[in-house]
Amino acid sequence: MIRSIVIFFTVGLAGFAAEPTFRVHQISGKDTSKTFTSDTLQSTWITIRREKASLPTPPDGPQMIFRNGDRLPIDLNTVKLVGESLTFTHTIFGEKIQKAPLSSVAALWQAAPINERAFPFIRQLVDQKRDQDLVLLQNGDSVKGILSAIDAKQFKLDVEGETVTVAREKTATIAFFGKKSDPTALPHILATLKDGARITLKSIQLKNGTVQGVTVRGSNVSIPLDQLIALRRFQKSVIYLSDLESMKYEHRPYLSLNWKLQRDASVTEDPLTLRDGAHDKGLGMHSASTVTYHIPKDAEWFESRVALDAKTGKRGHVVIAVLIDGKEIKLPSSELSASQKVSLRLKVNGGKTLTLRVDFGKRGDVGDHVNWVGACFLLSESKAGG
Repeated sequence: MIRSIVIFFTVGLAGFAAEPTFRVHQISGKDTSKTFTSDTLQSTWITIRREKASLPTPPDGPQMIFRNGDRLPIDLNTVKLVGESLTFTHTIFGEKIQKAPLSSVAALWQAAPINERAFPFIRQLVDQKRDQDLVLLQNGDSVKGILSAIDAKQFKLDVEGETVTVAREKTATIAFFGKKSDPTALPHILATLKDGARITLKSIQLKNGTVQGVTVRGSNVSIPLDQLIALRRFQKSVIYLSDLESMKYEHRPYLSLNWKLQRDASVTEDPLTLRDGAHDKGLGMHSASTVTYHIPKDAEWFESRVALDAKTGKRGHVVIAVLIDGKEIKLPSSELSASQKVSLRLKVNGGKTLTLRVDFGKRGDVGDHVNWVGACFLLSESKAGG
């Protein structure tokens, strides 16, 4: 009898699923670990991240790409052209068919064209202005015109008064007429889902165990907590360096190869990847380079996590520095190799300029791909909100 009771109790514990915990990072610099409740959303938080879960890379398979950069993996066979809108479905919208105006959609993506990499190519599609719809074929060819019909096997375009049919199986992506949308009004929240989706929400609340919100297009979403990986709140009190124009950027090549400063991408134009996953905000730099920014009025802190890229920087070794008004600030560590990262929270109030510097380390410039993840200026808490 005793043995039976013990076995029953053990099975009962094994079947009990503990609530997931989330790491909440606030403007004050305080980090807390807690279950997700309505109170979680009341603090002056910057990010809320599911613990023990890697940040997924943005999708590179079939997806709908919006003009504001949102990316939603979907079954493209469910997409229909209805007038000047596309209809589609996704689990976060329940069973309700969604309608997206063509003016809000940058592209329907099936795969990258030949010799193209998905991440930088998708960024180009979002940024580019187009005067017609553009069908890109998997072999690199393209067709320009006005999309007139979509069905399970083909796309139809009006090309100078004639109908041109393109087989789905040969298509890589359809990029739509128009230009990148204006920045979304503050405040708003970027949600990262388990499937890699990135969705911008105007508002959110916790209700019936799900995160419910409204997209910038006015659609209601319901995200189960087991599908939510992270939330990032964009607000007037958090100013990302990648959203600012730098005062000056300089790169000094080791031999002859020049590297550009990258915004919200690694220096190789890939996702900003650390050991905990792919991050959406930050700067990508290469040795040896410096970049300088004006420090905004009322800024009190500079924050960033700095590390070599987890995928392309494994052989790197660099020396980093942060300067305020030309004066170097003492950091917890200035040397970085593949196994190291440094978390920065530095006082900048009263300063006029902030400079980030990446110098050569012990191996020349090999693998010196440095990610300044979440690099931002923070206003004081009295300025926080909205």
